[in-house]
Amino acid sequence: MPGERLHVPLLGWRLASGSVRVSALTAASLTACPEWVRSPPVADISESVRRFIAQHVHSAGQLEVLLLLRAVPDREWSVEDVARAQVSTPVLAEQMLEDLRRRGLVQGGDEPRRYRYAPPPELGPVIDDLAEAYATRRVTVVGLIFSKPSSAVTELADAFRIRKDR
Repeated sequence: MPGERLHVPLLGWRLASGSVRVSALTAASLTACPEWVRSPPVADISESVRRFIAQHVHSAGQLEVLLLLRAVPDREWSVEDVARAQVSTPVLAEQMLEDLRRRGLVQGGDEPRRYRYAPPPELGPVIDDLAEAYATRRVTVVGLIFSKPSSAVTELADAFRIRKDR
């Protein structure tokens, strides 16, 4: 029904004056939203990309660091360069870079601390697909990242798993 109000969170826009304008979505405005605002189905993301996210990506920030290095694969990035590009702290940037290095997705880490994009050949195309999905379906990709159970939850579940002793 036109003009019917949906039970959805309020949206806020910051105006140039600094004030915030808040409004509720109507059914008509929700269907008029551009595709990038709505979350497309997870099925639109390939199985290989979903598996890569499950195994290697812990946060959107970590993914953005990987994609930053992928964007200029021949460049060697310092921790400070990555922190500046990501508007982050050097400590956090170094943690993400070291995690990516341990996973074999970037090389480096020696003194002086410089890193470059260098995934194994079989993962390069998957990361390319992930970059495309993140560019076109960001909400869905971020949802996949944050829908994974944490390692603490997984370890707790594993502790209660009944195993057959041979």
